[in-house]
Amino acid sequence: MKIKVIFMDVDGVLTDGKINVDATGKELFKSFCSQDTVGIIKAQKAGLHVVWISAKESDITRKRAESLGIKTVYISTEKGKKVEVFCAESGIAMTDACFIGDDDADIEAMRLVGCPIAVANAVHDVKKAALYITSRSGGYGAVREAIEYVLDRT
Repeated sequence: MKIKVIFMDVDGVLTDGKINVDATGKELFKSFCSQDTVGIIKAQKAGLHVVWISAKESDITRKRAESLGIKTVYISTEKGKKVEVFCAESGIAMTDACFIGDDDADIEAMRLVGCPIAVANAVHDVKKAALYITSRSGGYGAVREAIEYVLDRT
C-alpha cells in the first residue's frame, strides 16, 4: 500500500457528529480532537495530501481546515466524484487513496479507494465497506488512529 492522499469526512469523523445551532439555525461550534490534529500534521509531514469532504457548508470547518494548512476542502454530497476529480487532477491512482468515513454519504467514495476506513461509530454499511475500522469514535482520536494505520503501511 502506497497511500498518497487521505480524504476524510468532517461531521462524525473529525467531530463527534453533533451540530450545535442557535434558534435561528446558525451553527455555533464544533469540537475537534487535538490528537486528530497531531495525526493530520504527521500525515502532512510524511508528504500525504489531506483533503476534507463534507456534505455541509460550514464556516467553522473551513476555518479549522485553514488553521491546519489543509488546502482542499470540498462541500459536496457527491463525495465519490470529488475523490475521482482530485485524484485525476493530481495524478494519483485511486488505489493510492484513503477515505475515512462514518455515514451513508461516504460509501461511494470508500468503494473507489484502495484504503477505505470506517470510524468506530460508523453506520453498519460503512463498516462493511471498510478495510479497517478504528477502535476510536469520530471526534475522539479516530482520525489519528486511521492516519497511523496508513503511515505504518506506507
